[in-house]
Amino acid sequence: KGQPLFVAEYGGVGYEAGGPVGRNPRKFIVGYKGGFSVARRREAYVRIRDLTGAIYAVPSVAGFCYTQLYDIEFEKNGLLTYDRKAKPGLGAAALRRIFDGRLQAGRWALPTSSTSSPPRRRPSTAAAAS
Repeated sequence: KGQPLFVAEYGGVGYEAGGPVGRNPRKFIVGYKGGFSVARRREAYVRIRDLTGAIYAVPSVAGFCYTQLYDIEFEKNGLLTYDRKAKPGLGAAALRRIFDGRLQAGRWALPTSSTSSPPRRRPSTAAAAS
């Protein structure tokens, strides 16, 4: 009843961009739906953006954790490669557009004006007196 929700894990898009351990062997499925190659990087970006946007659209969701930050040996679900480098199409600017809150809706939404600033706190009476 009015409590914020937290999405503890989502993602699993599977974007195979290689890395120090190479490409996945054929027996490993990239991601949970077959995944994306570098040639399909725009589709991977759109999938991550749309998943995140769907979470942002739920007014009662106050936070989330994208899983996972970087690839591991044969699970290529990360936003970064195994050696923590940007994947093609998922550089810092692209990730910022997805995760900076501009897609957010509901009571947890960020101010819409670029000139908006957080409300100023009034000093306590003790601080004001000193």
